[in-house]
Amino acid sequence: MVDRKELTKNESGQKEWSMVLIFAIVFMFIVYMRCTPSDEDTGILHMVLVGPIITILLGGYLFAYSGKGTNGTVRVIFIILIILSLILLAGFAYLIALGSAFKN
Repeated sequence: MVDRKELTKNESGQKEWSMVLIFAIVFMFIVYMRCTPSDEDTGILHMVLVGPIITILLGGYLFAYSGKGTNGTVRVIFIILIILSLILLAGFAYLIALGSAFKN
């Protein structure tokens, strides 16, 4: 039979690797958006998309490990990121509407 301590050690290792993969994905996205040639509007869109991407990845991490001793700090960070992502998307939608109102 598998020892209980060994299972706990494997789960904590999986959690650490999951967080490393989330940071790697975000880092690669930021490198991609900075290395590809784009105009000013596309650059702003890329910056706006980083927030929701981080929120979705952290939400996936949180729900994959829910009930397995997930730290409460992750939940607090997730709630804060949801609020910031919604504010960011609402502000971006406002700027798009404002820009379309001033087309001449």
